[in-house]
This record gives sequence, C-alpha cells and structure tokens, in this order.
Amino acid sequence: MVSEYLANKIDLKTLSNLQSQLVGCFPLASFSRLMQHSADQMPTDTQISLAFSLNEQGQRLIVGKVEVVLNMVCQRCLEPFLWNLNVPIHLVQIPEGCKVQSLPEAFEWLEGLADVTTLVELLEDELLLALPVAVSHPLDQCDAQIVKQLQVQDTPEPVKQVESSQFFQALQRIQQEQSKKDHSD
Repeated sequence: MVSEYLANKIDLKTLSNLQSQLVGCFPLASFSRLMQHSADQMPTDTQISLAFSLNEQGQRLIVGKVEVVLNMVCQRCLEPFLWNLNVPIHLVQIPEGCKVQSLPEAFEWLEGLADVTTLVELLEDELLLALPVAVSHPLDQCDAQIVKQLQVQDTPEPVKQVESSQFFQALQRIQQEQSKKDHSD
C-alpha cells in the first residue's frame, strides 16, 4: 500500500479546530533517537494515522496510531530480526502553566507543546516508550543452538547429598592435618 508522505510541520490548533485527520507515512530516519535502538538504518517508513479534535473543555485531542517495523537485535540469541511496533496514540494538549481540573480518561497530556510543532517532536517519545526494555523474538524462533546452550548453562548441577556424619569426619580430618602442620612449623 503506497501512502502519501506527511509534512513534518503541523499546526495543532488548526488541525484540532477543523477536526482534521492525518493519514500517511513519514521517514523512519527522521526519528533519530528511535533509530539508535535499531540494528541498522533500514530505509523504511512509519505509517501514521492521527485524528485531531476538541473536547468539551476546549482541550486539543490527538488520537490514532503509529506503526513501524524496526530491525532489532534479539537480546537472547543476538541475531537480528524485524520487530513490529504498533503504538496507539491518545494525547491531549495542555497550555503551559494551565491548571487542569480533569483530563480525558486514558489520555497522556502534553504540556507546553507549541501550536506549530513537528511530527517527530509529537510522536518520537511515544515510540520510544513503547519499546521493550529487552527486545527478543519468541523462544521458538531463536537460534536453536544458542538457546539450548543457554538452557544447559542455566540448569544448576545437582548437589550431592552428604550425610552429616561424613561431613563432620571430613572436618575433623582437616583440623587434625592443620594441627600437625602448626606443630611441625
């Protein structure tokens, strides 16, 4: 599906007042902080779908989703793989210093964001927050040899059970040997 490229600069006030929608794509490379988590600079685009509106209190609402495919490195087997990142967007713009009595439920608030802003400034933090701490693909898709080695390493060796009488006999022998050394020195 070929999508239209979106402009980076957007006017939140105008878009909200007109209850507009933005649907299209945007170059992934523009999200520089997000690209630091990618295994390579794969030339791909983010798919963006956003609806702008005003609620009863006159607050600007931004609802939609952002989808992107990142080339990540699995933290379990250290092999690259494609990670689908689908991020729902539920934002409300609050003027800086404004005391808000109530916010719409399930919305994150953006304070101090200028009316004219960029898609990168608006969306990059949301994408970064959606990344897992340690990304890995499903266990059954990991390199089998490496995963098996890890599983073997994680299995503790069985502890030999020693009868208490044997333990004390061994301790007594060690003490006797130590006393002999001390007397001979």
